[in-house]
Amino acid sequence: MSRTHLNADPVRVGYWRLNINGGVWGLTSFPFGSIPRAPLDCFHWLKLVASQLDSTEFGLFLCICWTVWWSRNKKLFQGDSWTPYQVVCFATHYMDSFYLQNSDTRKPVASPSQTRWQCPPLGTIKLNFDGAALDHGNGTGVGVIARDHTGACLDWISTHQHTWASAELTEALAAREAIFLAQRRGWPSIILEGDCSSLITKLELASQDLSAVGLIVSDILMVAPLFHSCKFNFVRRDCNAVAHMLAKSGFGSSEVSSVLPSAAASLVLVDISP
Repeated sequence: MSRTHLNADPVRVGYWRLNINGGVWGLTSFPFGSIPRAPLDCFHWLKLVASQLDSTEFGLFLCICWTVWWSRNKKLFQGDSWTPYQVVCFATHYMDSFYLQNSDTRKPVASPSQTRWQCPPLGTIKLNFDGAALDHGNGTGVGVIARDHTGACLDWISTHQHTWASAELTEALAAREAIFLAQRRGWPSIILEGDCSSLITKLELASQDLSAVGLIVSDILMVAPLFHSCKFNFVRRDCNAVAHMLAKSGFGSSEVSSVLPSAAASLVLVDISP
């Protein structure tokens, strides 16, 4: 396709459709003063925008433009649209998930050797956790399952919220739910197991900062010493299937029960089968 046939409307309308100061773009840190309003064509305009942003910012910029255009179509054809906050949160979560899945940040310090879920030692409870976008696309979910040395389910959590958060932040929320569950149940020795290596690394290194994820990591690390033993373990997604399914499904807004939904129970049987 030649440059003259590039349609500038989706990007240009996406960029300027909402109020810059108080709407979508007011929730970002993009340098508006250096980004031109009236490009000659879409290609040259995007080239100028790209020169003002680093690659990560430019990727988020394009994703937000696409999300605004999608929200515009949603309002036009379905009579409903997202708020500026929902637009930015969705785009941020989408890009965070993309980078997490396609960069070294998801690789563990030492690659896990196990290829399937493994039972914890006798006397230790393993809590698998996961955070994910819901299947119906309306928010994020948290899933936790606690199992003993036989693989039997002792408790589980499947919650959801109708807001978006970054992939790592959602994982951190899930890990906090897991350790809080263990604290409520009074289990002395636990293993927190998840498939987000960047989060597990922060927990293992006690890496704390003032970011949203860092504050949740601090919450987890404050509770960890209350246990006789508390270990953090990274596994591949294949070994975290039950928690992932609970997070994706959002079975209940505050459901906590030892009786698993049938779909999750089937995955537990797969985990413990010979």
